[in-house]
Amino acid sequence: MYENYCQIKCPVNSGSSYFNYLKYFSLVLQGVADADKKFISIEVLSRASTLFQHLQSNTFVQPDKKLPGTTIKLPYLLIGDEAYPLKTCLMRPFPSRNLNAIRENYNKRLSAARKCIKCAFGILHAKWRILGKDIEVSSQKASHIIKCACILHNVVREKDGDSDLDYCQVMLYGQAQENQLNNLEERGNHGGTLRGLTRAQEIKDEFTNFFSNH
Repeated sequence: MYENYCQIKCPVNSGSSYFNYLKYFSLVLQGVADADKKFISIEVLSRASTLFQHLQSNTFVQPDKKLPGTTIKLPYLLIGDEAYPLKTCLMRPFPSRNLNAIRENYNKRLSAARKCIKCAFGILHAKWRILGKDIEVSSQKASHIIKCACILHNVVREKDGDSDLDYCQVMLYGQAQENQLNNLEERGNHGGTLRGLTRAQEIKDEFTNFFSNH
């Protein structure tokens, strides 16, 4: 999972609804991508998230499956950064201040998997330059433009794949693009029930142990 701000002009009578901590008006584009850097879920929002509600009710990901070569059955997961909550269907890295070799290995595995969505956003911004400046239409029309760009992104990925010039550019200058997107990520703190957090931590521990042995 990944979120970043799409700049828009100040909506009429919007108050602070669209104003972010970076001091400009925006809509938040939240996305989930597959291994082929295509979006499988997007949401354009100013505050609340329907996807987050699906995560709360565990209605988004597939049923549990055994880890390769083991009898341990664990759920499919989405991956977020430290801004996201730890949930039974959503994993986040260990904080950098509490790392040992095993936890660092876990973080590296998550980071490698999460590059799919970060790369998808990088391609999206490289190809559809309107997302890199103020979208000077109403917030509703801006939302439609952002969604259309995501759909067109998938069409181009399906048609051109890794031969797409913008994909090649993002891969060539991947670190610079990643740093740019990191500056646009939404930061926040999301809560959860104690029972849910306990089970989520158990799942995280299982994956941590599995990664340390494979």
